[in-house]
Amino acid sequence: MLPMINDIKQKILRMAEFWQTEGAVSVAGRIYRRLRSNPPSPFLYSLDYPTPDKLHELELEIYGWAVSLSARVERIEAFIDDKLIGDIKYGLERPDVLDALPELGSSQVGFGGTFLLDEKRDSEECQILVRVRDTAGNRAEIRRRIKVAHMHRHKISVPTFDFSSAWSNDCSTLERSSVSVVIPTLNPGDELPTLLSSLKSQEGCENVEIIVVDSGSRDDTVELSRAYGAKVIEIAPKDFSHSAARNLGADAATGDYLLFMTQDALPGSRRFLYEMIQAARTSGAVAVSPAESPREDVDLFYCVNSHNHIRFLKLDGGDRVTGAPPSSDYETVRRHCQLNNVACLIERGVFTQYRFRSDYAEDLDLGLRLTADGHKLVLLSSTRVIHSHNRPAYYHLRRGFVETVSMAKTFTDFPILPTTDLPALSQGMLSSYQNLSRALNSLESELQFPCSTIQFLAAIEKRWNGPTPATNTIETFDVDDRYREFLTRLAADFSAPEKDVADDKAITATVNDMVWRIKNHLNSVYEIVDQALFTEFKQAVFKSHAMAAGVILASYFLSSPANDDATARLELELRQGV
Repeated sequence: MLPMINDIKQKILRMAEFWQTEGAVSVAGRIYRRLRSNPPSPFLYSLDYPTPDKLHELELEIYGWAVSLSARVERIEAFIDDKLIGDIKYGLERPDVLDALPELGSSQVGFGGTFLLDEKRDSEECQILVRVRDTAGNRAEIRRRIKVAHMHRHKISVPTFDFSSAWSNDCSTLERSSVSVVIPTLNPGDELPTLLSSLKSQEGCENVEIIVVDSGSRDDTVELSRAYGAKVIEIAPKDFSHSAARNLGADAATGDYLLFMTQDALPGSRRFLYEMIQAARTSGAVAVSPAESPREDVDLFYCVNSHNHIRFLKLDGGDRVTGAPPSSDYETVRRHCQLNNVACLIERGVFTQYRFRSDYAEDLDLGLRLTADGHKLVLLSSTRVIHSHNRPAYYHLRRGFVETVSMAKTFTDFPILPTTDLPALSQGMLSSYQNLSRALNSLESELQFPCSTIQFLAAIEKRWNGPTPATNTIETFDVDDRYREFLTRLAADFSAPEKDVADDKAITATVNDMVWRIKNHLNSVYEIVDQALFTEFKQAVFKSHAMAAGVILASYFLSSPANDDATARLELELRQGV
C-alpha cells in the first residue's frame, strides 16, 4: 500500500511543482508545500479556516478539505484543548480542490461545521484540533492556535463596529428615548397580540407608544389594538399605500424616535428598542435597521433568500455604519442605503423633514435620500428582528415583477434580462415548468427517503437538465393552483401558432441560479433529506420559477410597455397585492 501511495503523491507533487512555478491557485501551493515538508501519509488535507490567531466570539467555524488515498474518509472530529466539541460534516463541494487535483475524480472532499463556544471562557488562547479518520483505520491531525473571547449571547462579533459592547452589561434606561411604533395592519390574525405584547414589555426606553394604521381589517384588529393601549387610525382600503399609511402614523406620533414595523415581525429581545437607539447614538446615525432572523416555521425558500440577502448586505460579518456610497453602481448603493421597514428606527425630527414617498421600496428611497444629504445609517447584525412568511408561488410571481420594475426605475444600472416577444416567453415559462415537474417526479421515484444530502444532491445533478418542448398542457403538481392556472392562461392568451417557439433560456438560467443557492443551503445545513424536506425543496423550486417568471415579465414590460387590452390586464394583475 505504501509504494502505491508514494507513487500517487509523487505524481501529484510533480503537478503541484508545475502549478507553483506557474503561480497557480493557492490550493496547489498548499499541496506543494505540505508534500515537500511531510513524510508519506495516506491523507491530503488543508484546514482553511480558522486562520491562526484569529479572535472568535460565541461561534467557531471550521472548514477545509481532506482526502484519503488508501480508503474512504469516515469521520472528522473537532476538539478544543483536547476536548471533543463535535463531528464536522464531510462531503461538501470543493471544485477548487478538484481543479487543482483532477486525479481525485470528485469535488465532494470538503468539510465544514459551526460550533458554539463556551461562554464561561474569558479571552485566552487555545488550540483546536481537527482529526480525520478513514475506513482503513488511518488518521491525521491538524492543529492550530486561535483566540477565544467571552461574548454576550446572541451578539455577533464584527471587525470594526461592535455596538453590543455598549449594551451587553447595561440595564439602565436611556434618557430622551421614547419611541412611537407605527404598524400598518390588515387582518394580521393571531400574530398581532404577540407583537403588541412584546412591544409593551420592552426595557430600557422611557416610553413606548404604539400606533396602528388599519386599512379595513375584518378581524378584531382594531378592538384588540385599543385593548393594548394603542392609538388606532382607520383608513379605507383604497387609501392605503406603503408610504401614506406610515406617514399618517408618524403624524400622530409623540416619541423622540419612530420605529416602523410590519404586522408579521417581532422584536428579537426585550432590549430590542434600546439596542437600536444605543447603536444610533454611538455611531451618530439617524436611522437603524436590524437584520432579519426567520421564524421557526420558515419555509426553505424564504430561509435561503433571507440568508442570501444578509450576505448581499454584508451583514454576515457584523454590524455596519454606512453613509454616502463610494461608487454609484447598483449593488454598492443598495448595500449602503438599504433601510428595511420590517423594522426601521429613525429620529422623529429627521423623519419629519424627509417622510416616505412612492408605494414600493419606500424604505430604500428614504435611505438613498438620507445618505445623499450626508446622514449616516446603521445596519445591525448583532440585533435581530424576527420575521418570515410562507407565501405561495403566485405571490412570488408578483413580488418578482414589482421589485424588478421598482429597482429598474430607481437604478439606471439595475440588471434587466434580455427578452423576446411575449408569446415565446409565455410558452417558454410553461415548458420550463413542465420540465421541472418531470425532473422532480423522476427524482421522487428514484430516491428512497430519508437519504443522505450528498445522495440527494447527486440525484439532482443527474436529473436536472433535459429537453423543454413547448406544450399548452400542464401537469398537476405540488404547487399552488393559482400559479398553475396563471401559467396555463398566460400560454393560452399569448399563443402564436404560426411560430409556436418556446423561449425558455432566460427563465431556465434564472431558476437554475436560484436552485443552486437552495442546493448550497441544503448542503451546508442538512445531513439527511426526508420526505418533508423534499416537499419543501419542491415548493422552493416552483417558488423560484414563479419569482423568475415575475422578473422576466417585468423585464419585458420595461422594454415593451403594454399596448393592448390583454397585455394591460396582465400588467395590472402582476402589479396588484404586493
